[in-house]
Amino acid sequence: MSEWNPIVLVMPDLFIDRLVKITTPIDDFISNVASCYERGGGNVFGNEQQVVLGGNAANLARALAALNVPTTLAVVTDNLGRQLARLFLHSLPVEIITYSVNNPSMTVALEFIDSGRRVSRNVMLSDAGNLRTLDVKAFLDDIGSIIRRHKIIAIVNQASNDHYVDLVIEAHRRSNSESKFFLDFADLSSRSSDFVQQLATKLFYLPKLEWIGMNENECQLLARQLLAKEISTRDEESLVSVARELASRYPKPTWLLHTAKFSLACKEGKLVAKAKAITLKKVTRSTGAGDTWNAGFLTSIINNPSDIHGALMRANIFAGYFIQENRFLQNFDNFNHYMR
Repeated sequence: MSEWNPIVLVMPDLFIDRLVKITTPIDDFISNVASCYERGGGNVFGNEQQVVLGGNAANLARALAALNVPTTLAVVTDNLGRQLARLFLHSLPVEIITYSVNNPSMTVALEFIDSGRRVSRNVMLSDAGNLRTLDVKAFLDDIGSIIRRHKIIAIVNQASNDHYVDLVIEAHRRSNSESKFFLDFADLSSRSSDFVQQLATKLFYLPKLEWIGMNENECQLLARQLLAKEISTRDEESLVSVARELASRYPKPTWLLHTAKFSLACKEGKLVAKAKAITLKKVTRSTGAGDTWNAGFLTSIINNPSDIHGALMRANIFAGYFIQENRFLQNFDNFNHYMR
C-alpha cells in the first residue's frame, strides 16, 4: 500500500453482468420471445453469452489500467462482485476497494448486433441493488484518506445512485486541492428534470470539476432539460451547437461529447477541438464503449495535458478498436497505425 502511487480514483459502481449477444434482427428476436411465451415458456437458443465485469466505474478502471494508468477502483458490491473484480483485474495496475453490501448491482445486457450495418446497441436489464440508496458518508469513510492521494477522481453512473450529487460534493470536499474531477452521468433518461437541475446547480460550478463526458443521447436530454431545446441525436450541427451552449452556460468544466461519428471538446462556449471517429470494419461489442472512450481521453490528457485534439483522436481510436475487436489496445504506440 505504501508503494502504491495511484493517479485515477474511479467510483462507485460495479455490476455483475451477463452479456447476451443477439445477432438476429430485433423484430425476429422479439417474435421468437413472443412465440416462446405463447407456448408456455421454454428456450430461445442461438445467443452467445458471457459473465463479465460490468458497471461504468469498473469498465473505466479496467480500460485505464489496460493503458497502464495506476488506478484505484472503489465500488459497492458483495463477495461475488469482489471475486469477479479480482479475476478480471488481477494482472492490471488496479487497487480494488470494495464497500460490502448484501444486494450487489446486477445486469443482463442484451447486445443487439447488426453486422451488415455495423451497428450495435445494448438494452440493459439492471438491478442497482444497494447502490441505489448508497450511504455516502459510510462509503467514503470506508475508502478513507486514500481519496486525497489521487490526481483525478472520476465519478460515474448517476442513473444507479439516488445520492450521486451528494457523493460528488462530499468527495470534492475530501479531495486534495490539486485534484481534478471527471463526471460522466451515463443514461439520464430515467432521471427527472428536478434531478438534472440539481446536477446543474450543485455540481457544474464545483472548483475542481475539470471534465464532463456525454454521448449523443445524454447531450439530447441535457438540451431538453437545461436548454429547453429539442434536437436529433443524428443532427451533428445541433449536437455541436448544444455542446457549445452548455459550455457557455456552465463554463467551469470542459464538455466532452463522443458519438459514433465524431467527438469534441467545448470550453467557455468555444469549440476547442473536434475529431472524426474511425471507420469500423466490424462491430463485435458496444457495451462499455463509452467508458473505454473516457479512458482513452483521460490517459492521453494525463500524458499530454495541452493536446486536446490528440486526446479526442486517441479516445476515438481506443473505443473504436474495442468495439471492433472486443479487447483493448495496450498502449499509445499502437495508436499510430490508425492515426495516419
